[in-house]
Amino acid sequence: SGSCQLKTCWQVSPDFRSVGDTLREKFQSALFLPLHNGHGGIGGLLVPRDTQLVYFERSPTFCEQEDDIGSPGTRGRLCERTEQGFSGCSSMCCGRGHNVVRETRVERCNCKF
Repeated sequence: SGSCQLKTCWQVSPDFRSVGDTLREKFQSALFLPLHNGHGGIGGLLVPRDTQLVYFERSPTFCEQEDDIGSPGTRGRLCERTEQGFSGCSSMCCGRGHNVVRETRVERCNCKF
């Protein structure tokens, strides 16, 4: 009499933060390869690694209003002075500078002591 064994294996995806961090790193080091010669050939001498992201068209800056792509631009938007990311003033204001506005509000809060 023999015995049977069944073994099932599957791969598990990494956690979401790990995937996001890896994508951000690849995005930040993506290689621009311009197409040239009208035949779809890749220009230049840069050869991407197998694991490297590449792009062929530059993305709009989204700083200025561009109606043809539906971008309202960033002029006049509120930014976060202390943020370092995309919502921070240094990124969102696109080098135009920004104004600091301080405001004080008096509101009834219906507090009970």
